[in-house]
Amino acid sequence: MMQKKSISQLVATVLLIVITIALAAIIFFWVFGFVKEKIEKFGRPIEEVCQEVVFEATLQASSDEEYYIYVTNNGNVNINDFTLKIYSMGETTSNTIGGGGVLAGESKKMLTLQVRDWPGIDDPEAEITIIPVLLGNLKGTTKEKSFECGEEFGKRLR
Repeated sequence: MMQKKSISQLVATVLLIVITIALAAIIFFWVFGFVKEKIEKFGRPIEEVCQEVVFEATLQASSDEEYYIYVTNNGNVNINDFTLKIYSMGETTSNTIGGGGVLAGESKKMLTLQVRDWPGIDDPEAEITIIPVLLGNLKGTTKEKSFECGEEFGKRLR
């Protein structure tokens, strides 16, 4: 007669431990995805610092194909970047400008916008909002992370 071979108790125990660890890791990372990272600036939650951002912004047409955004930072908080949101014909275009930041007390031309790259910017009915992006640190670390303030802290350009 043939002998039946089976998994030894040691191998079965190791497999159970590996499966348990894998399931624990999956559950941990799934739950961790629901927890929002805490970002701080000046030792406070960055959402509070957004309330202290004071800036002015204007949108000027230089030609039919180009627009300029000028920003003056009147507050005490450096602005790292801006997000530009354009609501035109039922569509929303949203992008980080990427023109560098504006230090406290500084004025500068942030960006030249090309009509071909920013759909709806030439639409006179479009709502255009510029929203500040601050740079903070993950709580308890020195790792820097960008944080977009809410639209309520932005300025409507048109």
